Amino acid sequence: MSGPALSGGLVEPGDWVKHMPRAPERSSAGLDWPHLQAYRFLNPPSRGLYLPPLASHFIVAHLSTPCDVRTRWSGTARACRSIPGNLMIMSAGQDSFWDWTVELDELHLFLDPALLARLAAEIDARPVELIEGIGLMDPTLSELALKISAEIERPDLCTRLYADSLAQLLALQLLRAHSNVRRAPVLERIDLPAHTVRLALEHIEAHLEQDLSLESLAAAVGVSPFRFARGFRQATGTPPHRYLTLRRLERAKELLQAGGLGIAEIAAAVGFATQSHFTTLFRRHCGITPKRYRDGCRRR
Repeated sequence: MSGPALSGGLVEPGDWVKHMPRAPERSSAGLDWPHLQAYRFLNPPSRGLYLPPLASHFIVAHLSTPCDVRTRWSGTARACRSIPGNLMIMSAGQDSFWDWTVELDELHLFLDPALLARLAAEIDARPVELIEGIGLMDPTLSELALKISAEIERPDLCTRLYADSLAQLLALQLLRAHSNVRRAPVLERIDLPAHTVRLALEHIEAHLEQDLSLESLAAAVGVSPFRFARGFRQATGTPPHRYLTLRRLERAKELLQAGGLGIAEIAAAVGFATQSHFTTLFRRHCGITPKRYRDGCRRR
């Protein structure tokens, strides 16, 4: 059992998870995700875990093994029989108590409250409040949680931009289905003018080697990250992270075909810190290593 709830301020996710009975199996630590953190835990049964107030909104995805769960925060006691696919949502700023009966396989997600507030302000003038609970069912949130879990298991190309996009989608679903925000027509009619899309594509092309974020792309064309993400996908049929991945791979293929650069130099030119990471992900997406691809081009 952990000690009593701490006082004197909110705790960031990286410190908060140290109160768990076990260290995480996987996490987003080291991936430079600014608005979303993710930790996968296999926690043993607990008969009383006290946790300090958290600086982030807290979402838990129950991945396996049915379990009886009791918890208390904001003076409200909650209990349920949680099953795989269930979710839990707790707003930032609350200390809490937890009790569960079997080993739990869970994904813990920590969402930046400022991101949620900024997105909410584009939809509804009222201050956002989350509707909390345990044992919740939301297929959209569950699907997002599985995508996040897969990304921390095997980080891909453009992981920061992908994480930015996932954070936006996670926040949007919380607003749609688990908040006091009214669904507004603005959600259905967001688009980007053709010249803005062109500027975005040109910016991506000129900065393929950089660790682009959703905020940097949106700032380059003068719109909010929320508007950029939705408008870009609507205009191109592809989310920003996927488009960037495809362009980096195509540029890598062009450089491999042209010759003159070593594979390490090509890796750096398309945004990879190491040749080994480039080789692993090129093979994952293209089914062949960069060296074999280059050798095949030379034989043509």
